[in-house]
Amino acid sequence: MNIKKFLLAIALSVGLSSCVSAPKNISTGQSLSEGEGIVVTKLRSNWKGYDNPLLANLEFIFGKADLNVNSGKFVMTRSNDLKVIILPVGNYRWSHLGFGNRRLDFDRTYGFKVEPGTILYIGDLNSELELGAFSAAGKFWVTNDTANIKKELENLYPDLMKKYPFIERMTVLNAQ
Repeated sequence: MNIKKFLLAIALSVGLSSCVSAPKNISTGQSLSEGEGIVVTKLRSNWKGYDNPLLANLEFIFGKADLNVNSGKFVMTRSNDLKVIILPVGNYRWSHLGFGNRRLDFDRTYGFKVEPGTILYIGDLNSELELGAFSAAGKFWVTNDTANIKKELENLYPDLMKKYPFIERMTVLNAQ
């Protein structure tokens, strides 16, 4: 591959990953439409970029498995960041963890499946990052905190927990 093609590929991947949308948390009293489900996770990390507007966001990027295109992301906006989002039904695969112009790729074999009319808890997504001037490394793991997640959902979204079944299905995060 010549250098021009290589640089073009890098520019396109950076440009496309920045176009991925970050779904907002569901509103109190909001209902699902046909063909939608709810995904719940909590983001935990040693990354503190959310405290500094000059630092990049920490983003867990995912996409629909059948499209092989990144279509969504969980963006960490505070410590122990609870995400309760609506997604279209389907299989999703992890792509990478992004922060600024750096990224750590995930094994795309793993992801999660959104089912219609359900609340899917995929586990708490944890990361521990080590950033150097010219390098980035990290550890990733998923923890099961179902009891506390259910309590938080009952406090924040009491109608949601009464209306839709809760499914606990842990995902896997493996760096490549």
